Amino acid sequence: MMKCSAMASSLSLAADRPCPTGFPALLRQHRKRDGRSQMNLALDMGISPRHLGFLEKGRARPSADMVARIADALALTPAQRNAMLLAAGFAPKIAPASAAATAAEAASLALGAFETAVAIAGASSAAAAVDIAARFLSALGIAHFMTGTLRRGIHGWEVGRDADGRPAIGWLRHNEANGYRNHDYLIRATAAASAGFFWSDIPRAMLSPLQRRILDEARDFQIADGFVMPVQMGDGSVRALSSWAGPIDTDLATRTAVGLVSTALLDQLARLAAPTLPVNDPVRLDPADRDMLAFFAAGYSIVGIGQRLALAEKEVERRLRGVAVLMGCSTPAMAACRATALNLI
Repeated sequence: MMKCSAMASSLSLAADRPCPTGFPALLRQHRKRDGRSQMNLALDMGISPRHLGFLEKGRARPSADMVARIADALALTPAQRNAMLLAAGFAPKIAPASAAATAAEAASLALGAFETAVAIAGASSAAAAVDIAARFLSALGIAHFMTGTLRRGIHGWEVGRDADGRPAIGWLRHNEANGYRNHDYLIRATAAASAGFFWSDIPRAMLSPLQRRILDEARDFQIADGFVMPVQMGDGSVRALSSWAGPIDTDLATRTAVGLVSTALLDQLARLAAPTLPVNDPVRLDPADRDMLAFFAAGYSIVGIGQRLALAEKEVERRLRGVAVLMGCSTPAMAACRATALNLI
């Protein structure tokens, strides 16, 4: 919450050390999010801190019973517990009363995600790939998303954004206006994670009062949760999709489906060498174009903008396209997003 979330032109946070992958990474991630030391958690579980350390480093393999003890000690949700079981190589637990319905729904969702991933892989352009992903994600309640790359800089992580996406412009403008981008805890979480996660996976107790306030204010923009899919790259960077959503299921089936589609989109954008926003280049807009873009970012329709600026609809559309090109963006929506990040509107 890429929060401006994942949308800020650059963010600097203390660099995190690379984490193990799979079960060790999930264990370490949940323990740290719960604010527990290895000693504290080991005492609650009745095992030695040394053994817990081996589990986090991948030097010991947990039994299903050990996974259950860890999940109980950390008070994990059923979805988080199942993710831990799967990462450790065990079958997830499903409530017997709803097993048949759950299995059928999960199978249907998985098939839809697979077909969407195949379609994304066959897309001939970044815009087409984004459109395909957007249709699937919106059906699940994820209406807005962005993709980009985190790279380690001198002062921490820096965020570079792809030029295509479905940004939540109103929320991003609110973030920028209130100076929230320098308090974006999701950058750190994205850089450290080895698997996709929802915002709601992060305990509120781990957030500062300001970060909790930011989450509460997001609800005014119909944003209740979000999903982030990080892909650790060989050069130390992290490719990621960050999204904004209303109330959304965060069960294992949804998590897996969204993760598959998100990963497919990130892979295809990389293969297509999708353009990125030239965030460091100077941009100059004349007052008329700046006003037009500000109205667009505020949610006014083409007709509404034309009425306020005494312009024909076709002229508004033409000039919005021209502003997008001037700013190195593929769409007026992306131009409005970039203008917000650069404090131009």
